[in-house]
Amino acid sequence: MPLKVLYTDLMRYFLFFLCCCAQPLLGYPDFNNRDDLRAEISRAENVLVDSPAVSLKYAKKTLAYSTDRGFDKEEIQSLIILGHAHYYLFEIEQALDYLYRALDKSEGQYPNLRVRTCNLIGLSHNFIKNYEEAESVLRKGIKQPALTDSLLLADLYRTLSKNFYFKLQADSAIHYAKKGLDIYLQHNDLRRTIYLYNNIGILYKEEQEWEEALQNYQQAHQLNEQFQDSQAEAALLINLGEVYFKMGDSEKAKSFLDRGIKVALAYKRLHFVANAFGLKSELYETLQQPDSSLNYIRLADSIQQTIKGNQASIKALNSKNQYDLRNQESKLKALYSTKIKYLILFIVLLIFGLGWIVIQRKSHHLLLSAQAAPSTSPPAADAAPSAEYRAERVKVLLESMSSKGIDWPQFLIEYEKLFPSFIKKYRQLDINHTSNNLKHCICLRQGLSLKETANMLDVSVNAVKSARNRIKKQLNLRPGDSIQEFINAL
Repeated sequence: MPLKVLYTDLMRYFLFFLCCCAQPLLGYPDFNNRDDLRAEISRAENVLVDSPAVSLKYAKKTLAYSTDRGFDKEEIQSLIILGHAHYYLFEIEQALDYLYRALDKSEGQYPNLRVRTCNLIGLSHNFIKNYEEAESVLRKGIKQPALTDSLLLADLYRTLSKNFYFKLQADSAIHYAKKGLDIYLQHNDLRRTIYLYNNIGILYKEEQEWEEALQNYQQAHQLNEQFQDSQAEAALLINLGEVYFKMGDSEKAKSFLDRGIKVALAYKRLHFVANAFGLKSELYETLQQPDSSLNYIRLADSIQQTIKGNQASIKALNSKNQYDLRNQESKLKALYSTKIKYLILFIVLLIFGLGWIVIQRKSHHLLLSAQAAPSTSPPAADAAPSAEYRAERVKVLLESMSSKGIDWPQFLIEYEKLFPSFIKKYRQLDINHTSNNLKHCICLRQGLSLKETANMLDVSVNAVKSARNRIKKQLNLRPGDSIQEFINAL
């Protein structure tokens, strides 16, 4: 097999190996196509609420891959998931950083993603009590044109309603909550409809408009009988009990509170239980039953202590999970870094090895060619060398010297044997008898270019030009005469 073909095949197999291994070594997930990337994004979305730390891990991979491949939509989706996950982990600064990046990236495109981003930014600013900034971003989302998913707009209205609630602007809060509610009703979205009916009831309760509050709570409770949300059921029963208590209907209040406590205990909603016990304490105090009132106060305090202990445990567990996740990421980065170093070392060694093989094979080939007899038969002892023999012999000498390094004294001896007439005539013309001039003339006679002559003599191209001009003057040639033609005629 020719050496060039062997080298080409080796490089082809190496590049194939490199393409197969580069992505895992650099830490990219093994996505075969864009559909795999979208599947990974969906996986990150699915675990977002229950396992935000796991969602972070998936989304970081999809963000790196989509950014590298220039997939704008998937990059924005990954940024949104990262921001949402940090929001669930109460890491608001990191959440806002990712979300604002998504907002900038979606400028003038993907209106649905842009509105979702505005909503999450509003939620984050509400959480850190930066209400004015939250309102500004939410209103920007409401004005977004070309929105195709009206449910996203309803989510914006709901978040804006919360914003006004936190700013103690009940009328505006109720206004935007009702706008969101209308959209949820149009789409028959029971879960969010129940949520907003309950929120509107809370807003009316804060304003002590008991009839309006009762009406919204009842609507939510009626819908939840179809939806069967245990958490919403417990909250609504307790809220209804509170409204009946404020309206002076103690029997209904007690009935709804007891039912709410039962549901909350069954599903371990301790904060609802604590709230219900506090309300029952007030109820029994109103009914002038101090012992029962005191008993429920003690129960409420006990549950509050349990809740605080549970919150501390959850916080510690989240911190541990975050630490484990960061530790795992650090180990993976170190592993990838080590793999990359070994890959680079392997590439360097492979290139040097292949280069050394090529040089050795070529040197060996040229050495054998120089030692072997030429293709034409050598002349007899009493006959002059033929032109073919001399040309072949000079070619072999030049190739041999270009590979091993030139030995000019030996070369000139060999050359004079092949071309004695040329050497004799040249020495008659060259009064200085310099070997350097003779070297240049031999290169000219062999038809070497300026660059080839420079490589052969290990000088610059400009030095070759200067030498040729100097020889031309020494030979008394006119400016218009060709030194090439003169040397060939010798």
